[in-house]
Amino acid sequence: MEISRRIEGEVVFIKVVGRLVTNDERAKLKAEIDSCVTRKQYFVAVNTKNIEWMNSTSLAMLLKANAELKNLGGALGLVMETERYRYVFSDVPWILRKQGMMFDDEHEVLEMFKERIRKRHK
Repeated sequence: MEISRRIEGEVVFIKVVGRLVTNDERAKLKAEIDSCVTRKQYFVAVNTKNIEWMNSTSLAMLLKANAELKNLGGALGLVMETERYRYVFSDVPWILRKQGMMFDDEHEVLEMFKERIRKRHK
């Protein structure tokens, strides 16, 4: 699994390529998210469009990371292909959209986070 990162303002984009299945792969991504928290970067978008496979344990780790970031006033957004995971996780796309976590592209998550950041600074 490969991970790359870029920053736009207060938003960190993490791109994941490969599989997100094993404990080591999850730990690598979690460490990347935790490093954002250490740097006080609380708005994190994880682009999963190039993940070949992700299991439910990996999804649970991302949901937990979202909760941790929300407690700090931020959020985690997932850029993902809805159709790809619809049959694997059945109701997951609906749950992620309801929590405001799932986005079709990076521009969409960036705009949502910009709005949340504006509200946070008021």
